Amino acid sequence: MNTEAQNASTPEAPIPQTWVKDTTQAMRKPGGRDLADYKEFLGFDERRLAGKTVLDLGSGSKEKLAGELKKAGVEANVISLNPDYSLKKYRRIINDQENWQKKSVAAVAQTLPFKDASFDVILGLESITMYEDALDKPESAKSWAKEIARVLKSGGEARLGEILGMKGEAVQRSWQGLIKFLENLGLETNIETFKIRETNPQPRYRLVIKKPLPQ
Repeated sequence: MNTEAQNASTPEAPIPQTWVKDTTQAMRKPGGRDLADYKEFLGFDERRLAGKTVLDLGSGSKEKLAGELKKAGVEANVISLNPDYSLKKYRRIINDQENWQKKSVAAVAQTLPFKDASFDVILGLESITMYEDALDKPESAKSWAKEIARVLKSGGEARLGEILGMKGEAVQRSWQGLIKFLENLGLETNIETFKIRETNPQPRYRLVIKKPLPQ
């Protein structure tokens, strides 16, 4: 493109890429989220991750999903993404970990630094569905939705949760709007209801996204 054409074009204003600083410390149980938490809230069998390339979207500094899958004998290629890795204290923590896998990435979900069709599975526990939700940050939610659509392989699946306040009408409308947006991108989507091990547990909700195989 020549200089005159470049000057004539007006680029779209970028969507602000928000980040809650120090998300690692926010809304986290002591010791971090472990494999059992991922399975309970996101609803998957870890054995099905064997041989897959997995993105842990908001891994936390301890990267327990990657470590505990390995301990369980599940050989998966897990990439741990955490925006807090841009903070010096977390870079130090992960470098000091024994047998650290060295597959940690500092980034946000709205602009994933990966090639198209990079992942078989994307798992996001207490990350974008809480911090960049469809109700309060609809444009940001569309950004991470587009990125998930881009980096998922055909036949791949994303499991994200939990969704808070799903009984409210405004929340339901917002997430249904995001589901329609995802479906327009060619993805199959569903909000699943589940319960966790508690006394008189209340229904909870997660978002499941699947990228169909080519016809």
